[in-house]
Amino acid sequence: MDQSLWWIDGPRRYAGAAAVARALMATSLPWRLLGTALVVPPMSWIATPAYSLVARHRHRLPGASDACRGPA
Repeated sequence: MDQSLWWIDGPRRYAGAAAVARALMATSLPWRLLGTALVVPPMSWIATPAYSLVARHRHRLPGASDACRGPA
């Protein structure tokens, strides 16, 4: 997990899909509801592979820059 999104909340550390969920939970509605849904099964079971898929192909998403390609 050395190249994932991280959310640090005091002593607690979240990476990947859990970090996305925590970031969304720190915003306002409706994003807060989506973040909450991402930590509850069965959504949490889907969130981890979905995060990996999006992260692997982020350079193909609309608005992506060369920085999204990651290390060569």
